[in-house]
Amino acid sequence: MIVTVTMNPAIDKTIELDRMVQGGLNRIRRAILDVGGKGINVSKTIRELGGTSVASGFTGGSAGNLIEQTLKRLGIHTDFVQVEGETRTNTKVVENDGTLTELNEKGPEITEVKIRELLEKLEHYAGKETLFVLAGSIPSGVPTDIYGQITRMAHEKGAKVQVDADGELLKAALDAEPDMIKPNQSELAQYLGMDEQESERKLTEGAKKLLKEKNIDLAAISMGKEGAIFLGADFYVRCPGLSVKAQSAVGAGDAMAASMAFAWEEKMERDEMIRTCMAASAGAVMTSGTRPPSRETVEELKKMVVQKTEILGKDWQNYEAILFDMDGTLIDSMWMWTEIDREYLGGFGLELPDDLQKAIEGMSFSETAEYIKERFQIPDTTEEMKACWNAMACDKYRHQVPYKKGARQFLEECKKRGIRLGVSTSNSRELVSNAAKALDFEEYFSCILTACEVKKGKPAPDVYLETASRLGVAPEKCLVFEDVAAGIKAGKAAGMKVCAVEDPYSAWDRNEKRRLADYYIEDFTELL
Repeated sequence: MIVTVTMNPAIDKTIELDRMVQGGLNRIRRAILDVGGKGINVSKTIRELGGTSVASGFTGGSAGNLIEQTLKRLGIHTDFVQVEGETRTNTKVVENDGTLTELNEKGPEITEVKIRELLEKLEHYAGKETLFVLAGSIPSGVPTDIYGQITRMAHEKGAKVQVDADGELLKAALDAEPDMIKPNQSELAQYLGMDEQESERKLTEGAKKLLKEKNIDLAAISMGKEGAIFLGADFYVRCPGLSVKAQSAVGAGDAMAASMAFAWEEKMERDEMIRTCMAASAGAVMTSGTRPPSRETVEELKKMVVQKTEILGKDWQNYEAILFDMDGTLIDSMWMWTEIDREYLGGFGLELPDDLQKAIEGMSFSETAEYIKERFQIPDTTEEMKACWNAMACDKYRHQVPYKKGARQFLEECKKRGIRLGVSTSNSRELVSNAAKALDFEEYFSCILTACEVKKGKPAPDVYLETASRLGVAPEKCLVFEDVAAGIKAGKAAGMKVCAVEDPYSAWDRNEKRRLADYYIEDFTELL
């Protein structure tokens, strides 16, 4: 049995408009009314998935009556405590570009008598086959340790508890050691005392420590369009976000929380649970307002879910050869190519288009010259263009380009272990030689090869296959490090394992990189 607890339910009014003008007239394109509150949204999603639940909490006034009547019409069993005052109405303003502004009312004041009544009601449901889902904010009068109180009561009766909350509510609940949690990235960072922009690796390390300290069985950390992380005592799975047409981000986290509870009730295998969580969350983004996705939509989206263990750890030591892309992977140089392209095109009175870097991604140096010459009708020959780029880049390689963080130390470790190393780059031979001399990395590599020399750029696998051949190592015994999707595709097409490397100049494509690669690192220090 699943019992969802919504202390502060609401009528959710979602307003859609082109752009909100503060202090001016705004014309509403569409308005949608839903019954909601996080726990109620969980119950609605569980129903769509084919499960059942009891929706409990506090309701009051005509808005409260509307919530209960609507849930009953949906076939959801309700058992709320009636209180004085009016259940709140929350207004969500969604603009064309996806910007969400939320205006949430406070809700009614709850007396100690009503709190005791709810606790007694919940205790009646507690048992070994019960999971309580405690989700969302609390109204005035309810103590911030209420989720902790319910968690302890549930555990005394043998029941399980899942929590989706933030701030003091989350802290109090964690002190009582719930069984499952579903924080988002921001909520978890706040609890751990980290900055919201902290690296994913450090956030994950903090979450692992939290699970161990609080005896938590499962954590699902939602990260919006970046996807989600699923953690347990003995597993880590990272799922890139699904590429779907978004209507509204409202309710995506609730759909994931509902899927966790539904999976528990159905005793799903872990992989199926994760697929359901990711699919339901993405499906919720495709709906308007706080409406849950249909079961058919969830089943279809499950096919798109990619699960990655992603942690390379010390496994790199098991490969006979490691092959590196150069720019953006081994050395921090992608920034300079944007500058060079802008300066070069500017010499012809042309502006740098936003899509150029994506268009030439993975191309060999010669292919790039041919593409730019044709697209922009450059009067120079391709040889003249390449010579100009070489001259512009050489000085930057000598004086401004550093190794990626931890890369030099990683090369040293590989050398000590006798792992054969190669560079497989889309750059020109002249620039590779300049970079190798400037950063003194030639000594580490038995083979340095350019895509021009195999006459095919990435995503064709040729440059990686030829590098492996010259090293005398079979492709399946090679590990590739790459920073762009085209390069990852090239390594995979060569039959090699690929570790994607974080780089700010391909951050926009991070989800695709994660989807394609076998592993992902933010920098090489993770491997030392």
